Amino acid sequence: MALQMGDLICQMRRKRNLTQQELSEGIISKSVLSRIENGQAEPDIFVLHALFQRLGKSLLPFEIVVSNKEYERLLQNDDSMLMQTTVIAESSYLKDIREVKGLSQERFSSDICARETISKIEHGRNPQLKTVQTLMDHVGEPYRKYYGYVVTLEYEIYEKVELYQQKRTAYPEEARYLFRDIRKRLDESIPVNRQFIESSELMEKRRKNQITMGEELAGLEQCLRYTMPEYQRESFRMPYRQEVVILEEIIKCLKRIKKPEAAMRLAEELEKKNNAKLKLG
Repeated sequence: MALQMGDLICQMRRKRNLTQQELSEGIISKSVLSRIENGQAEPDIFVLHALFQRLGKSLLPFEIVVSNKEYERLLQNDDSMLMQTTVIAESSYLKDIREVKGLSQERFSSDICARETISKIEHGRNPQLKTVQTLMDHVGEPYRKYYGYVVTLEYEIYEKVELYQQKRTAYPEEARYLFRDIRKRLDESIPVNRQFIESSELMEKRRKNQITMGEELAGLEQCLRYTMPEYQRESFRMPYRQEVVILEEIIKCLKRIKKPEAAMRLAEELEKKNNAKLKLG
């Protein structure tokens, strides 16, 4: 069986003589880290990055598995996730696992789904996330998920979030309708989801002049630290998708409150990260 992520984190932590409290401080609670190490919880990509960074390791060797549709989109758009990982489509991933295990489509499908379903997936049909996870559990393999603006098991929500980001400035009424539906269906206990929801609400309140620029700036920086606890305006790691949205809004806030030098420094740092992404892409 492949080494589970929790086992790997535990081994690296012990090798560096760190306690669970020392590794988790400022990122997640000690109890959540304990659950991750025991295989009872799965860290999201942002928590994983922060833990690896504190352990002095890179996420580069790890794979991210995405839907066939998302895989095509990533190839076309040079998404920032590509710079961190090897990205493969779920259909290819499932077929590779089945063949490595020496299983027929019928044995692989077991009581999880029909053999015909496995055949359709391997020929490019987009599978349900729960089906993929159950199949991976069945053969004793860990399942690595893709994370973008939010974390969810429903691809429909990913699509609505993408549409929301496109419409939030030019078509605010349509964006608000989308946002209400997205919020109902997201698990707000997950840091990146809470970040998306709270930062979106802050930007909406600012658009309606319900909060001051200073309040928006403080709120956005707090939201950013949900997934980037080490953030400072002059120094931060490579940002992911919602983090980029927030950083761009912070730059706008700094300009509006007459802090052009701070805005310029932050913009330059973000540009450096974008340039580094392009070199790695």
